[in-house]
Amino acid sequence: MTPPPGTPASGTPTTPSPRPPIVEGRGLARRYRPFGREAMDAVIDASIVVPRGAFVAVTGPSGGGKTTLLSLLGILERPTGGVVLFDGRDVHDASEAERSRLRRRIGFAFQGSPMIRGLSLVENVAYPLVPRGGRASAHRARAEEALARVGLAALARKRPEELSGGELQRVGLARALVGDPELVIADEPTSNLDAATADRVLGLLREAHARGATVLVASHDPAVLAQATERYEMAAGRLRATATA
Repeated sequence: MTPPPGTPASGTPTTPSPRPPIVEGRGLARRYRPFGREAMDAVIDASIVVPRGAFVAVTGPSGGGKTTLLSLLGILERPTGGVVLFDGRDVHDASEAERSRLRRRIGFAFQGSPMIRGLSLVENVAYPLVPRGGRASAHRARAEEALARVGLAALARKRPEELSGGELQRVGLARALVGDPELVIADEPTSNLDAATADRVLGLLREAHARGATVLVASHDPAVLAQATERYEMAAGRLRATATA
């Protein structure tokens, strides 16, 4: 009799290997050498594991290295020490083309995320969908839906230069979520927002998490930190785990 799929010839069922964490940093360091100034260590020997399906929050004082850490884990910057593993893959020697492909699996919502001048908000939000192929009309519909979810449907045809900082922050979140990414990385997503808008943004992160996305966020907001399944604190470039819910 033919054994069922997944059973070796011996007839003993196999146990599927668990998938690795979506992203992991081991001994990460990032040193900057500003021209004419002394070297600055933004991240020092930081290790972090972001399990699949987790909601991980990093808190700590401004200037402590949180944004740099998120940039390293999101494959936006290369560390000067240590390694980043994305889905179990050490990306240290990955080509720029492969790093770009991996980043398509991530939704980024960083403060001051650049928008493409000359394009409308809906075109900016739809931009991450372009490399996936498909119809432009379908991309536009998804982008319009994402803008509606952050409360900016009425501004879809506006240009980035016509918006306030808080509105641009919400556009950045819409762009981060439009492709239903496996991993959402958000840097202070509720800062500089009124209470109602911050609550809406937090609700969107909760929804993404409930749909199966892993969320990695840097924040000072107690409401955001309360959602975290795991928490870290970062100060002066050094990271430490503080709590696991």
